[in-house]
Amino acid sequence: MKLTNAKLRSPPIGKKVSDGGGLYYQPTAKNKGKWSYRFAIDGKSHEMGLGTYPEISLKEARLTHAEQRKVFVSGKNPIETRRQTEQSQKATQARKFSDVAEMVIRAKRPAWTNEKNEKQWRSSLETYAYPILDKKPLAEITRADVLDVLEPRWNEINETLWRVRQRMRAVFAYAKTKGWYSEFNPANWKNNLDTVLSRKRIIGHHESLPYSRLPWFYSSLQQFDTISAYALQFTILTAARTSEVRLARPEEIDFTGAIWNVPAERMKARASHRVPLSKAALELIESVMRKHNQPFIFPSTKPEMGLSNGAMHQLIRKRYSNETFTVHGFRTTFRIWAAEVGDYDQNLAEIALAHSQDKKVEGAYMRSKLIDKRREMMEDYSQFAMSATQNQSMIAH
Repeated sequence: MKLTNAKLRSPPIGKKVSDGGGLYYQPTAKNKGKWSYRFAIDGKSHEMGLGTYPEISLKEARLTHAEQRKVFVSGKNPIETRRQTEQSQKATQARKFSDVAEMVIRAKRPAWTNEKNEKQWRSSLETYAYPILDKKPLAEITRADVLDVLEPRWNEINETLWRVRQRMRAVFAYAKTKGWYSEFNPANWKNNLDTVLSRKRIIGHHESLPYSRLPWFYSSLQQFDTISAYALQFTILTAARTSEVRLARPEEIDFTGAIWNVPAERMKARASHRVPLSKAALELIESVMRKHNQPFIFPSTKPEMGLSNGAMHQLIRKRYSNETFTVHGFRTTFRIWAAEVGDYDQNLAEIALAHSQDKKVEGAYMRSKLIDKRREMMEDYSQFAMSATQNQSMIAH
């Protein structure tokens, strides 16, 4: 016979009474008791607690019982299922953003060619994201929390926080794939954060090749045994302007110090410029100079003249007719790579490009020209540009 609220007050203390279907009530004191669900699996009886009365009313007990009956009918043990759910909930409450970020870093580690990538990832997230996002479980983080990371200094250090946002997005995407985060990715930019924040994009006046395609292009370019192809390779590896490269002379190269000293008259700002050369750039020049004994490193068909102004441009238009990028656009390719992949300070990249600096910045950065740090940056960039070539070489061997 079904229980009623009145009957809950009348059974003898300690005696279990049935509501049907395995739902039982056992009084433990006057107007107090406990609910349970009894069922059998493989001939063995089990009893599952469903809460206490009056905290859990008769109606609520029946609803809970119905839910557990569904689990039982599906062929699962309700007690074991609840235990697993509770364990999962505990894990969810314990799982922090930083925990998943470390998993993402470990997952990305095999693809990174430089150990600095891992340090930069971890350092930026430790500095900006962890202090805010680790205040609550990962599963409870919202877009508001992500904005708390970004908004305070977004306009001040836009490029740095843009990379932090990208890394947060990767962490949430990983968590969603693992089933640890069920909401919309709060670090997505389009139709999300872009409605609140403005992106200070690095815009070039010339169409550039996306840096993700640079390894392919550089490897392809190495197939051409022409002066213009060599000059374009050198242009890419140094992030220099066309006019700086095509009129380069052997005496400008300090082979011992691996420095290219570009005279002021060939620079846009009319100030001499020192370019630290990567191993690949230095080897390229040495190789080209072994092929001739002319006054210019990249001579034209007329030995006494440097490469023509449009030679590299014509190479691109002839050999890559379906592409729209320009020679000058490779400076933008470098600039965006330095910000988004190399994770280098924007002022360091600006110096490498010989761009005019704010007077205060110039005073702080230009005393030493930061040759060693720039050399490290250009070496990283060369390794990135030549990564497809290097991979092909490894396969061949």
